[in-house]
Amino acid sequence: MVPFLWQTEKRIIEATNITHSSEWHIFLKQLRQEIGNSELAIRTENKFCTLSEKEVCFEFYKDVVRKQVDGKGHEPLLTNISKFSFSIHQTSLLINAETTSNKKFSTHISIERE
Repeated sequence: MVPFLWQTEKRIIEATNITHSSEWHIFLKQLRQEIGNSELAIRTENKFCTLSEKEVCFEFYKDVVRKQVDGKGHEPLLTNISKFSFSIHQTSLLINAETTSNKKFSTHISIERE
């Protein structure tokens, strides 16, 4: 019985890792599209926004990273997040995230600054 439980736990962990990886890649795709068409406008500790025709914000809220347009909506992009940070370094946006299961993600996204 115990080996069966270990196998089940392993499958659950593997499925969770796949879900987190998929969410991360979709998040990055959406973020690159927003940054490519806009400029970074608002930055706070837990939130950054792009500005073009609309203000699109990405915010670490409770245990999710969500997207809001013009201050409305709640579109979770990353779930089960325990830590989320971002910073701007010269011409790139550095993003770090950690899931509640301790899986870490990090990336640099090129940005144009005026």
